[in-house]
Amino acid sequence: MARPCFLCGTTVLPASQSRWALPGLGACDLGFGACSGCGLVLQTPAATRDLLRRYYAEHAVYTSPGRQGEPHPRKRRGITRLLHMIEHALGRAPTSAFQVGCSDGYSLDRLRQAGTARVAGIDPSPASAQVARERYGIEYLIGSIEECSEVDPAELWVMTHVLEHLLDPLQVLRRAREAQGADGWIVVEVPLFEKPELFAPGYLSFEHVNYFDEGSLTRMLELAGYQIVGIDKEFEDDIYPVVAVIARAAPAEVKANAEPAGAARGLARLEQTLQREKDHWKRTSKRLDNLESGRKIYIWGAGIHTSQLLAFTDIASRFQLQGIFDSSPSRWGITLGEYACLNPNTFAIQPGDCIVISSYASEAEIFAALGEWRAAGVDVVRLYAD
Repeated sequence: MARPCFLCGTTVLPASQSRWALPGLGACDLGFGACSGCGLVLQTPAATRDLLRRYYAEHAVYTSPGRQGEPHPRKRRGITRLLHMIEHALGRAPTSAFQVGCSDGYSLDRLRQAGTARVAGIDPSPASAQVARERYGIEYLIGSIEECSEVDPAELWVMTHVLEHLLDPLQVLRRAREAQGADGWIVVEVPLFEKPELFAPGYLSFEHVNYFDEGSLTRMLELAGYQIVGIDKEFEDDIYPVVAVIARAAPAEVKANAEPAGAARGLARLEQTLQREKDHWKRTSKRLDNLESGRKIYIWGAGIHTSQLLAFTDIASRFQLQGIFDSSPSRWGITLGEYACLNPNTFAIQPGDCIVISSYASEAEIFAALGEWRAAGVDVVRLYAD
């Protein structure tokens, strides 16, 4: 699906395009381009709205199954940082909060603990809603905010790592602003498309359809009717740079002009990122040279990183790929291309079998979890560890 820029309406031409095998969803042509009008980097062609809805409802996993639901330390630090921004801007806890993409309910629970009387939210994943209910006693709507008929008028809207997933985030922000009225606040956080040298491998992803720098993010919020109050950039606390913004409802229409140099800068950053991605996957293929060509292997991780591994390396043609393991029950039985996702708890793994870990963010955690298998003679290959 080709996409125009939702900020300025300019047609965006892809600078790259490839075919990805997606977990449980078949194959999809994806590309990335920079808007020639304002420089916003977008996924185009992009997945359709229906395909994205199905992925988040049926296959996406943001509930830390490998940690029995415990939030990752990065998530704990990130929510603490946002709570400080909120307290500093409002001078108190918000009276009510509505979170888009509330996942396991941890963020809403932290807001409630900080003094927010009413917390609510929406998320497309029934599995996440179950964790939120059982772990934190949080109930929220299950569905897509882009298709929600009524918008919550909560004093504070929270959208952390959401705007990069929406095909038309500006339309969602405008609906929120209208529902909140004159006293509304919003806090957002997104991956920051600045300093590509700090981006994690596989940064250009199926899940992220928009790539914001500070200028495009603040411009979008202003176009939606918000006035920027605070900005916080973090370059080393997460696996990639992030930017958080807190804003209040603007008393009058805010004029948001595109930065003159934005178009050239956006294209330059995209081209640098594409080259870094190309170099990364070459290095990844090189790391597999220690394995005997034609050897039977398994992959651990049935997520988008494996879609990229299959699309951008020759791992499937060099080796006899037997299947894919994953710790999340929601993925067992699905296929990724022609390969089935297997339940590792019931599979009869044998000494001498080989598993390649396909995860950048969780590689060390997965390697540690496979300690018993390694002790039993399973060859576990890491793509990122030195």
